[in-house]
Amino acid sequence: MLKARGARELQTMLKETDAPGLRFLEKRGWKQVWRRHEFRVDTTHFEMAAPMPDLGGLRLESLEALASDPQRDERLHELDWTLFQDVPMDQNFTKRPLEAWVKQELQDPTMRLDLSFALLDDTQQDPLHGPYVGYTTLMQNPSGFYIIGMTGVKREYRGRGLAKVLKLASMRALKQQGGGEIRTFNDPPNVAMIGMNRALGFVQGPDHLRLELQLEPETA
Repeated sequence: MLKARGARELQTMLKETDAPGLRFLEKRGWKQVWRRHEFRVDTTHFEMAAPMPDLGGLRLESLEALASDPQRDERLHELDWTLFQDVPMDQNFTKRPLEAWVKQELQDPTMRLDLSFALLDDTQQDPLHGPYVGYTTLMQNPSGFYIIGMTGVKREYRGRGLAKVLKLASMRALKQQGGGEIRTFNDPPNVAMIGMNRALGFVQGPDHLRLELQLEPETA
């Protein structure tokens, strides 16, 4: 059925520790093509030793507090796409329409807008982003742990530790609410973010492996 619809390959993800699952797939022709690092930190008893970098005149606000901005969703949508272009990874994605992005991201039931933050430069009014120059999101998995989504700042604001500001803001906000485990995922080429995670106390766990199965085209 999938081949009839033009599918050329299937993809799935497994942890590298899932030996039975990997053996099952590899015996059926699946190949490992990529790996993604997982990092975890428990903020419940974690001492935030890392100092908060200087904001340099920028404003830090939770996405919940920014709900009063009637253009918040549009600006975050455009900012997310801009930042996504610079994430080192091995896949290309298509920009989602605004309505779909808002529903899948900001309105996702797991999204914690009170634990997600944006940095704003009120001296700037970009046509697409307005004063928004960076943001991070935190989602609460039904199993109880939290997952960091996008974290990044615009190119002209990099090199000032502002991505660290965003992550620390989420970590500290969660700790103030009783704490919990945060997980984040990075592809190996994203050296800068991996180094930042380690500096913030994140510990690397088992990698997640992506496997692909190439489908032979159907013949008439």
